[in-house]
Amino acid sequence: MLSKIITLMVLISSVSVLSNHNTLPYDGPCLTHGECQQTNVTAPGEKCLLLKTGFNHHGQVTCAISCYNVRVAYYCKGVRRHKVGRCTQESYSMPTFDPANPDCSSAVDPHSF
Repeated sequence: MLSKIITLMVLISSVSVLSNHNTLPYDGPCLTHGECQQTNVTAPGEKCLLLKTGFNHHGQVTCAISCYNVRVAYYCKGVRRHKVGRCTQESYSMPTFDPANPDCSSAVDPHSF
């Protein structure tokens, strides 16, 4: 138990030391999201959306996946056992879409953003 407490204290102090010098590595330990974002670093990323594209001859909404280049940041992804996280780059999942049997019920209007 004592070794776990010491390990936790070392991790917390390393976060504090790194934060004070503004050199927190992007995959380093963290306690808050702000520590991972303190240098305003972003990276290139991609986000795909299921967008409404119009209507078919039956009047049903049609849709397609459209992907956009975006800037992604970092956040503190928690580690439950130690209550200390690691800086992790955010990512987005690809929407599910079957062109043979399209379900456009969750499609977004492209004029809404």
